[in-house]
Amino acid sequence: MNQPWLTIIDEPLTARVEITRLRPEKNLVDLETTCRPAAGTVVARGRALVYVADIRPRLR
Repeated sequence: MNQPWLTIIDEPLTARVEITRLRPEKNLVDLETTCRPAAGTVVARGRALVYVADIRPRLR
């Protein structure tokens, strides 16, 4: 995670997660994340790779 700016304690932040790539054959999802205070400046940015399993029961 990259945190280019400091934030004030107790300052409300808005976190956003965006799906940037789906890889269904491997059950992987690439995500991009950002956090912003009310002023709108990006105070944290990061990426994540998440394993997502299908929890629906499979039909036989």
